[in-house]
Amino acid sequence: QVLKVYSNLAQAFVNPHTTAGSEQLGQRIWGILQKKILKSKDYPKGEAVQLYILESLLEKNLKLASRPFKRKKSVTNPSKKKQSASWNRHKMITSLAQASTFWILKIIEARNFPEPELQRVFDIFQGVLVAYFDGKKSQMKSEFLKEIFRRRPWIGHHLFEFLLEKCASSKSEF
Repeated sequence: QVLKVYSNLAQAFVNPHTTAGSEQLGQRIWGILQKKILKSKDYPKGEAVQLYILESLLEKNLKLASRPFKRKKSVTNPSKKKQSASWNRHKMITSLAQASTFWILKIIEARNFPEPELQRVFDIFQGVLVAYFDGKKSQMKSEFLKEIFRRRPWIGHHLFEFLLEKCASSKSEF
């Protein structure tokens, strides 16, 4: 149930049409997500938590965390206030995506899935790293990736060889 509520609230928060008219609604959704779900001591556990659902949520959140900020290209120059509001919204969405990623990884780790079942999780991270090293559009923060590997070393251990190969052939700082 918590995953469904989380998914619906996160989708509502990220959808610009939901909160377009009401900043207060966006703030309320943000508060519920932060206080009641992501920072709650209680999180989904047990057999009811399906790995494929967590994988899907993980993939969506990692895409959100790496999404570049898009400036509105309009005929009239948007005001500084609107640009600032848009930038702040982008930062909040990125922050939500990062916090959600840590929360989802905590749930995955608590379930103690055998390593072969986690292959899709590793594939998702490998895809994110490919986009980070090779793509120009990825806005993934290196600090965020480092924090994932620090908190969940099993991911870093599994991707270590891949990371070494990428770092050796990359022009990017990591």
